[in-house]
Amino acid sequence: MTIQYQCLDHSIQENALDDFVRHQETHQVLRYKEGKLLKEDAVFIDEWNLEALRQRVKQLNHLMQAGGKVVVARHQNKIIGFASISSDVFGDFADYVELTMCHVSKPFRGHGIGKRLFQLCAKEALNCGATKLYIGAHPSYESQAFYQKMGTELAQEINAEIAQREPFDIQLEYDLIQDEQARFRCLGACD
Repeated sequence: MTIQYQCLDHSIQENALDDFVRHQETHQVLRYKEGKLLKEDAVFIDEWNLEALRQRVKQLNHLMQAGGKVVVARHQNKIIGFASISSDVFGDFADYVELTMCHVSKPFRGHGIGKRLFQLCAKEALNCGATKLYIGAHPSYESQAFYQKMGTELAQEINAEIAQREPFDIQLEYDLIQDEQARFRCLGACD
């Protein structure tokens, strides 16, 4: 399977995600309670309809207009994955940039696409002057396992505005400086 990665420098057409499959069946979640992450049973399905997909396109375009970065993965000229970071640097030491989205279309999961998108966003965050990615991550066990595999930890600082958007999300961070090699693995993809 041939996949092309691109850091966008232009807006996305309204229908660019029409074929994207955002379907996630959740059976277990992690909840942050009493200083620990605890696994709980919770059954629900997250699925985006056409209206929700087009809303994501608007959000991505707005983010780019505000100076944020969007990276996409394409297969046969269709977007099969996307991730984004905001341009706002925040935190007590102005060291965080938010990873606002990271999604891979269901038929393409399990091929390392999410990992590559995450790495490309990490590179872009470094270019913005950040030393940490901040992630309000979906509480599903699968999502949390992905971010743990990427090397994230519970956020040392909580951004109240981000945490209030989705109260059940787990607030995570990724130290961009901890792994110098991660920066160089993705050099060239967004240059």
